[in-house]
Amino acid sequence: SRVDNLLNVWIMSWDGHAIISSPTSLFQANINYPSPDSLAFSEHILSFALVAEPIAAVTGNPVFAYNFVAFIGFALCGYTMYLLVKYLTRNRLASLAAGIFFAFVPYHFSTIVHVHVTLYCLQPLIILLLFKYFDEGRTRDLVGLGLVFLAQSLLSWYQLAFSSIPIVLFLIWQLLS
Repeated sequence: SRVDNLLNVWIMSWDGHAIISSPTSLFQANINYPSPDSLAFSEHILSFALVAEPIAAVTGNPVFAYNFVAFIGFALCGYTMYLLVKYLTRNRLASLAAGIFFAFVPYHFSTIVHVHVTLYCLQPLIILLLFKYFDEGRTRDLVGLGLVFLAQSLLSWYQLAFSSIPIVLFLIWQLLS
């Protein structure tokens, strides 16, 4: 519903405000008084908020910033899937097709009001870094995996769960092979 979009815009605005003014008070949002840690009752959308805040500060328009970040999320979905498929297949055409399909899957559009759930743009990058680490054994891929997993997880609690599943399955697959 439209209300969910407005809630997400408010959350991202609050995140930006809290990070700049008092980072330790992030979850002490100015809603649901007198409940403490009221942001913990909803998604925190922190990784998108960190991108949206400078845009909102420059434009003075948090709705524009939210829409811009959502748009960039679609592009990132396509690009990260392109990178994953390119690494696995070495075929640019297959990679391009996979990126387009992943970015514009109908699910993204049907639940766009829940942008923190639908735009799992870093998920393919998590899987790519897992493959690269196990293929090449470079520490930087493992560090990158941790940072990307953190960024994806800071989008929402759902993304924390969604990002954990492929990692666990990948590790089980590696142990069994």
